[in-house]
Amino acid sequence: MFEGKQIGTFKIEKELGSGAMGTVYRAMDERTGQYVAIKFVAPGLAENDRIYQRFEREAKVLQQLKHPNIVRRIGTGKYHKTPFFIMEYVDGKTLAQLLEERGRLPWDEVIEIGKQIASALYHAHSFGIIHRDLKPSNLMITRDGKIKLTDFGIAKDLDAEALTSVGCTVGTAAYMSPEQCQGVRDLTHKSDLYSLGVVLYELLTGRKPYYAENVMDMFMLHVKGTFERPSRFVLDIPVWLDTLVCQLLEKDPDKRPEDAHMVEVALEEVRQKVEAQRSVGLAVAGKVALRPKTSEDRRAAETLLESRKRKRKKGRPDWKSRLQTALTAGGLGLALLAVVVVIVIAVQPDTPEQEFRKAERLVNEGMKLLDSDNPDAANVPWYDAERQLEKILAKPNHPFAAQAQEQLELMKAGGDYLNLLRALRNKSDWGQVATDDESGKRFLETCDRLMRNYPPDHPIVVKAREKLQPLHAPYLFSEAERLTGQTGGDRPAFNYPADWKKAFDMLRLLQERYPTSEQARRIPQTFDWLVAWQAAEEVLVREATTGVPRVPSLLAAERDAIDALAVERRDYAAAQPLWRELAERPVQREEERPWIRLAQQMLKRPPPKSADAENRPDAP
Repeated sequence: MFEGKQIGTFKIEKELGSGAMGTVYRAMDERTGQYVAIKFVAPGLAENDRIYQRFEREAKVLQQLKHPNIVRRIGTGKYHKTPFFIMEYVDGKTLAQLLEERGRLPWDEVIEIGKQIASALYHAHSFGIIHRDLKPSNLMITRDGKIKLTDFGIAKDLDAEALTSVGCTVGTAAYMSPEQCQGVRDLTHKSDLYSLGVVLYELLTGRKPYYAENVMDMFMLHVKGTFERPSRFVLDIPVWLDTLVCQLLEKDPDKRPEDAHMVEVALEEVRQKVEAQRSVGLAVAGKVALRPKTSEDRRAAETLLESRKRKRKKGRPDWKSRLQTALTAGGLGLALLAVVVVIVIAVQPDTPEQEFRKAERLVNEGMKLLDSDNPDAANVPWYDAERQLEKILAKPNHPFAAQAQEQLELMKAGGDYLNLLRALRNKSDWGQVATDDESGKRFLETCDRLMRNYPPDHPIVVKAREKLQPLHAPYLFSEAERLTGQTGGDRPAFNYPADWKKAFDMLRLLQERYPTSEQARRIPQTFDWLVAWQAAEEVLVREATTGVPRVPSLLAAERDAIDALAVERRDYAAAQPLWRELAERPVQREEERPWIRLAQQMLKRPPPKSADAENRPDAP
């Protein structure tokens, strides 16, 4: 939208990224030749007071913070009434992108990254500023490894694409502290420390501490759930780092480290302790290496020393040949010793770790073949891997039994993925694979099993989503349109609200499984009214089941829509004037649009066929 525009001395070159609140562009300062980043309020939101205030707040926060690990603000302004502020340009990528590329990071890299994040947080906390949305996508890393903390706009409250709850997505919820999940108003800096613990956990293991199907379940896990220690998944994590991450993830803020500076110091101490351990280990190894290892070595060394001490007899011309003979004999002895050592090693049984690593290598070999022209070839190394892993599990108290079970589960998921590939072969429409016959049922069962039994970032699940998205995402979107009468034409009476609930569930599934698809991006514009309807239904259900009166919304359109829906449950006819008044109301603020559109949709529904239909049995 702003590419090629000239703002003062800044020439806008290209878009870097966009979110719910605004879009960031790269621009060049023609005075200095330096790049900067310019963040504009999203089109159509400049008149939204709440968003404008948040935008201004982010600019003011950045103005206060001067730290090498926090993106620096340069200036602010307006371009044709659109507010913007200029920031330091970070030439790098987000930690989320880095994780996507590498899976996980070595613990020593995580320590250096963690120290920089902790330093940035401590600086912000000293100004009384709590970030509240710390996550890998808000952390940039430059080409030389410097971390830059970004996004002080509390973007989690502005996720317009959220279907399950206003102001929060599953992605953001995964990093929230227990006190955030419980709605505590007076958050302290220790909330950011918990989020830092989640980030470090993910950097170390490539996975989050908790996985859930929806936001509320994620909240409950943060508040009451338990997680596996990072070292459960990555064996070489130092015990001190393992413990520090677990302390950061304590439910009780008082049990977390005192402040971010203490975390930074603790991370440096971990590095020093590991260095000290390595130094001691090298010193011991050096001393052992200097000692002769066998009696043959000692005898060979003694022979050589003795030969040096021996006085040469006068007039003996063959001293060179004698020395050569001695050295040859010693060399043959050492060679013989080496052969003996090799034979001993060859016949020695594998250690438990060697057993597991051999099987793991076979599993990984099969994983690579999944992306080849012949993915079914993965079954060859997997067959051998399965035999070896089963042997490990058959041994009582094997130290790698848990890891062996994980590898078996990975291959099991891989088998389901291969079945999906076979079913999808030469298919161009979801209806061709999700048929009503036995093969279609097996296909759907396989899809559901993969998505239900494994976390979203599981390597096999990621591959499966990539293959399913081109067919499944368009189907889910078009079905939601059909169920809500959005496909055009005069649709006769439809089963309200059961059809709408089905449509909402399909859209939620679309957003959870295929968030990057074109159809998922169209949800906020096409189905914002359906999201509003679901939110209103949940309010009334909660009020009916708990007996606690609902808290009136600050947004008048939302209040009126919920009131009209409550009246309609008792009297369809009495609700119609309320819907009509709301439907004809002009949009004053962007937040009102979904509720006004909901009223317009409610008026399109045909009246009940009889008085008995007013009390619909499927109404919650």
